Amino acid sequence: MEKRPSVLLLRALSEQGDPMVEELRRYGCDVETADNVCAMLRKMRSERYDILVVDESFLLLESPNFLDAVSRMTEGSLVIVVSRYLRFEDVCKRFGFCFNARSCMDALELASLVHCWRLREQSLATQSLSASGNATLLHTVLDNVPAGIVVYDAHTLGVVEANALGLHLSCVRRADGRSVAGITPTGPVSRALSRASRDKSAKTISAIPHRADDGTVSYWDLTITPLKSPEDEVKWLCAVFSETTSHVAKSRSLASRYDQEHRIAQAFQKALTPDLDLKVEGLEFAGRYRPALTEAQVGGDIYDVFWLKDGSIGIVIADVSGKGLAAAVQTAMVKYAIAAYAVEGASPAEVVARLDRIALQRLEPDQFITLFYGVLDPSTRSLTYTNAGHDYPLLVRGTGRTSWLKSTGPIIGLLVDAAFAERTVVLRPMDTLVLYTDGVVGIRVNGARLGSEGLRKMVKPISKLSCRDVVNAVFDQAMGACADRIDDDIAILAIRAY
Repeated sequence: MEKRPSVLLLRALSEQGDPMVEELRRYGCDVETADNVCAMLRKMRSERYDILVVDESFLLLESPNFLDAVSRMTEGSLVIVVSRYLRFEDVCKRFGFCFNARSCMDALELASLVHCWRLREQSLATQSLSASGNATLLHTVLDNVPAGIVVYDAHTLGVVEANALGLHLSCVRRADGRSVAGITPTGPVSRALSRASRDKSAKTISAIPHRADDGTVSYWDLTITPLKSPEDEVKWLCAVFSETTSHVAKSRSLASRYDQEHRIAQAFQKALTPDLDLKVEGLEFAGRYRPALTEAQVGGDIYDVFWLKDGSIGIVIADVSGKGLAAAVQTAMVKYAIAAYAVEGASPAEVVARLDRIALQRLEPDQFITLFYGVLDPSTRSLTYTNAGHDYPLLVRGTGRTSWLKSTGPIIGLLVDAAFAERTVVLRPMDTLVLYTDGVVGIRVNGARLGSEGLRKMVKPISKLSCRDVVNAVFDQAMGACADRIDDDIAILAIRAY
């Protein structure tokens, strides 16, 4: 009897009406759910699951310790991240996964990934069937599994066992589809087998094109798994071909749509980014914005500096979760709502509280906003601010001492009736205040996250430069460290007092 996959689903939604739960159970999976990280970890400590499904929003909010715990507890299991925009490569890169992870966008793609897992389990089962000498049963399984399967000798790369589809896809021609010992494959399959044999590790190739005799092209994912003998020696390589033609077509359609969305959102974001042409005696402002590449669409970051009726200056920097036009629309809402409330003379805490009430009504359930809003008096250089869960701005005094403008309230859009406080700091001559979004500190330098401490070490030696030079230096060093490839938008705003 075939084993029913055991699945643990970490989702903010309840079980009732969750399409992913329904799809998994319809597919024959034993599904358990958890609505928070603590509950998920408790379940994982008491039981082993074949598949772990995690919503991207939980990963964005959790610390690296959570990822380390998941990595240790899911050895041998498949981890699926539910993400609207990130591909598998981006999921691993963004969250630092070092384990068996895949990404999906909806319930149907999730079911497809579970199907591939079951095919892999079926292919591994054929090895034990072969070892028992039950060739008839083995061939029955091979011929009825809806995938191409080929078992190769790990040393000669000759075919040991296969079904007809596997031989066809690996470019081995044999009419009866049975044992063809000594014949080796060609093309990308041969190269992948050679690497798997050399490294003695699993290899995966995505979207291998195959042209049929009638000219139609199909696409297949290939997974090569080393199989060991009782003596613990890698003796065979099991190749499983899973058709992904529909997935490839969908991915290409999405890529085209996202590319168009990227161009529109980029123009939209440019219209939202100010030129910072304020002329204030004794004060200097500079900012810079850079959208992520097409893997992570623009739209989430914004900064602004604007005059208020009483002659003071409003300063805001914010990061809306999500990417693309959806995030850009919410970013526009933040920009103009802050400006409208601020012009009415409301204090920073009042402005942020009013924005929070609107955000709770307007944002999607998985969206949130981190924001810093302050009011600067040009005559006294006094800055009164509210920090709603945003990355701490860095204040570098003219003396070289540094401090952080820490949070005075929670992230916007998460809590009903949230309370926001205010703090005040006075900018002295040659003080520099650097505000930024998490795309800056999230950049990896030599494999490690830059972090706030890395930013402090970067800014402190150059704090005496002009405001524009400080911004450009931070930006250039950050982009140089990641080879000009970023996974998240970057916004930097600097203020200098003279």
